[in-house]
Amino acid sequence: MTFKKCIITVCQNYFEKHCLENTETIVTSIEHEQNQRRLKIQTIGCIRFIGEIYKQLLLSPYVIHYCIKMLTICETKERSLEYLCNLLKVAGKELNEKINLEDIFQHLIYLVSDEMRSKISPRIRFMVKDVIETIMPS
Repeated sequence: MTFKKCIITVCQNYFEKHCLENTETIVTSIEHEQNQRRLKIQTIGCIRFIGEIYKQLLLSPYVIHYCIKMLTICETKERSLEYLCNLLKVAGKELNEKINLEDIFQHLIYLVSDEMRSKISPRIRFMVKDVIETIMPS
């Protein structure tokens, strides 16, 4: 097994285990809250790492597009939206040059619309707006 294959396998397993599971659990103790915070930071780091290895041409655009699609399945899970924004901040411009992300941009625009205002926190809404303004072509 090559180093490249090993890195991709580790990232894939981490993504499937932590990024796609239901992370909206009720906090019952301080220790649990600290574990959740640590897990969130690690997951965001993994998401950014996936974006960076894509930029180094170690992943195909279709793998990143798959990750984006999986993160957009549930539009009101704020952690998934936060992970999506982090991935798009790192790899969005390069990915948009190779794959048409118009459907993703339309979905993001819908998420910041007045209709969704009450379902998404202002922090996430502004994060999504920032991604749209930064990456979406004019």
